[in-house]
Amino acid sequence: MHCELGPPALAEGLALLLDFGQILTSGFVNGNVQAPLANERAPRSTNAQVNSIIGDLLKAFPSDLPNLPNVSLRQLNSNAPRDVNSKDALARLDLKSSDKTLAALRYFVNDYNEDPFQIILGQNPHTELRFQGVYTNVTHTFSPNTTGRFGFHYDRARAHLDVTKQFVYISNFTFGLFKSLVFAVIVTVVCCYKGFKVFGSGMEVGRATMQAVVMTLISIISADFLLSLLYNVLSKLDIVA
Repeated sequence: MHCELGPPALAEGLALLLDFGQILTSGFVNGNVQAPLANERAPRSTNAQVNSIIGDLLKAFPSDLPNLPNVSLRQLNSNAPRDVNSKDALARLDLKSSDKTLAALRYFVNDYNEDPFQIILGQNPHTELRFQGVYTNVTHTFSPNTTGRFGFHYDRARAHLDVTKQFVYISNFTFGLFKSLVFAVIVTVVCCYKGFKVFGSGMEVGRATMQAVVMTLISIISADFLLSLLYNVLSKLDIVA
């Protein structure tokens, strides 16, 4: 799936480009593991506590029995599902304040999320990768022979290996809901603020709408960046799981 929104200009000297793409991949992976035989599927210890531990471990194995005795007595060949969700987003804002001064702001984010194949539960971790960055620059022409460019670049990469979705932490879900609430407040406050300040003709309404869209976009991108950074810090401090 790919979506791109980029009108020639939002207003005189102002242009906005929005781009979003998503790739969903789902399939099965074939693999070989060592699995217990039929007569090894029940704990045999005389200690109840040991039996409980062994029983929990045995639950991780598939119900299928070994099927490649010519390779190994306990060799099992089986299939397991694997899902990959990859998303890319880009926002670029260009401003031409005068014939000599140009400014640009670009934000991009790439998310890679994989639910791995698991013939044995816990065999592979759930993988989350995120690459994001903010690029800003201002170009000013001082003279026909002199041009200056001032910029700031910030790139961030995050890799998170976690237990699979059978053991998802509730904090991941609640923090996602919290971010949604923050974004909703941003949209409401910005749009109401710009709406109450409109005076004059219908052209002012259109101009205020355009300003509200730009301010909302920049505010949500900034809030998402700061909240993600906050969650990462809290995770390292073991305040959230």
